[in-house]
Amino acid sequence: MTKAKYPPIDRRSRDEAIITLRKQKYSYKQIMAELNVTHGVVLYVIKRDRCVEISDPSVRKAFNHVLYQSKNEGMRVGKISDVCSILGYKGVKWVLKSKPDGLSFAEYIGVILKDLHLEMLDGNT
Repeated sequence: MTKAKYPPIDRRSRDEAIITLRKQKYSYKQIMAELNVTHGVVLYVIKRDRCVEISDPSVRKAFNHVLYQSKNEGMRVGKISDVCSILGYKGVKWVLKSKPDGLSFAEYIGVILKDLHLEMLDGNT
């Protein structure tokens, strides 16, 4: 039997430490240096944490529906960068200028899309 190269680690406490440091506005490099972990570990833990943040059942259901439909139809879900490329420079500037304080760019885009959807529903009734 061979001896393990690295001592066992408590992944749960490591992951919690990564998330805590990130919420304290530490950069990825600072987290890597502080906890002696790789960039991949930091990135994985933070991405996984963002997925867990979807706690509202209706939001989770909508998110899962989009993922399911995109798989079935063979389309990409996309990223906020895709939205920016569609909006163009002037559109992005307008969104940033008109968004309320306290909302991120992505959250405000979501609000606009929801309003548009509700307007379309009102027009069909």
